Amino acid sequence: MWRNRPTLRDLGVSPLALKSLIMCGLLSLAGCESEVTPSPEFVDTNTADTFHTESDTAESPSSNDTTDTTDTDTPDAPTNSTPPDFVHRLELELDPTAWQRLEDHPDSTEEVDCTLTFDGIRIEGVDFELHGGFARAVPKKSYRLELPDEAEIPLALFGPPEIHRRFVLKASYIDPTFLRERLTLDLVREEGGLAPRVAFTELTINGEWRGLYLLVERIDRPFIRRHGLGDAMVQLYKAEDHNANWQAKREPLAGYDVELGDPALATDLGDLLNALTQTPLSVDDFEREVEPRLSLSDFLIWQRVHTFAGNRDTFTKNYYLAHDLEHPTPFRIVSWDADATFGLDWDGSPLPADERAWHGTDRFSPRLFQIPVWRGLHVLAYREALETRWTPERLESRVRDLAALVRPVAERDLALWNPRISYLSEIEQLIDAIKNRHRIMTAVLDSL
Repeated sequence: MWRNRPTLRDLGVSPLALKSLIMCGLLSLAGCESEVTPSPEFVDTNTADTFHTESDTAESPSSNDTTDTTDTDTPDAPTNSTPPDFVHRLELELDPTAWQRLEDHPDSTEEVDCTLTFDGIRIEGVDFELHGGFARAVPKKSYRLELPDEAEIPLALFGPPEIHRRFVLKASYIDPTFLRERLTLDLVREEGGLAPRVAFTELTINGEWRGLYLLVERIDRPFIRRHGLGDAMVQLYKAEDHNANWQAKREPLAGYDVELGDPALATDLGDLLNALTQTPLSVDDFEREVEPRLSLSDFLIWQRVHTFAGNRDTFTKNYYLAHDLEHPTPFRIVSWDADATFGLDWDGSPLPADERAWHGTDRFSPRLFQIPVWRGLHVLAYREALETRWTPERLESRVRDLAALVRPVAERDLALWNPRISYLSEIEQLIDAIKNRHRIMTAVLDSL
């Protein structure tokens, strides 16, 4: 364990703020002692299990659970479960002229009708279109699929069969390992955050084998329902460019697209950004103005996973914010697009793993971490993850297991699209990047 463990006094923790420490299960981890016993109303039932160690077994008191579980269509299978470890087979049939038109015009937003066969299940009337920004400029294209409304066919994309309307076929052209997105988003979910699931699939279009693809869950209404984030009155915002920097602005939607909901109701986003920007830097003020508006446990998970992964492309774009207006709860953060991690930049170029930032480039995290209790919680949770769940040995084992799973298909893909690249060499580079990120972030946290 680390040296010089802080005390509650060092963290500037008031009795009221003890709810955060107790909620996160970090009192024993920090080596702190306190005679203060929290009353039941100090237990946050929405985030009580977010920060955890493998030995945690405590449950939130059922008498304090006020979550509305009616009509949420929540499946019996846990939505944060790890996708199955096998490679799917996905076949598409579409008009050859229309497909060539999309390939020749990568900026096209045209939707083309196609027939999908997924692991032997055939579905007609599926919308097919190109996906991504930079991804449109590379030879191996990425795609989006949307199933028809009437196709209520459960598909085992990520484990037990579920109803899905949309998903992405991501080419992973910038990441020849095909593993960075899966690894990073799995870490987010395992920490208790929200992120899409990622599986692997071979893709054939009109009988032509197109390679290995990442099958990525879309952040849409079925996703919102599966995670109990609301239904009819949900506002879902996607951070599309660097104006989505977590700072108040005259036009709150600058940098965001409204994926679900009504742009006229985006005053909730403006209210959030104003609170994040203008609230005085004290525990009490943040408890009153910020915590009711934003899940800070989500925010801390998002910060530590993506800084550990060295993701430079997420803190001011490439994330979602979900807010239920019908049953007012804090905004939830959903991670998105995590292939530019562990030694790769957004365009696939090598990125030194020596980034020392322990929080993001957004405008809110520097404010939050000026408050000793929140800075302390972030550092403690970060250290605990590095020493337990994120050890180089554990992550290397995971990478090698996944690499063994996809290697035959990945090597065939590279022979088609990037014949100069050695898959095994790329895997070793990824493992080296993980080790370097662990070493560097451990040293950074020890220096704080």
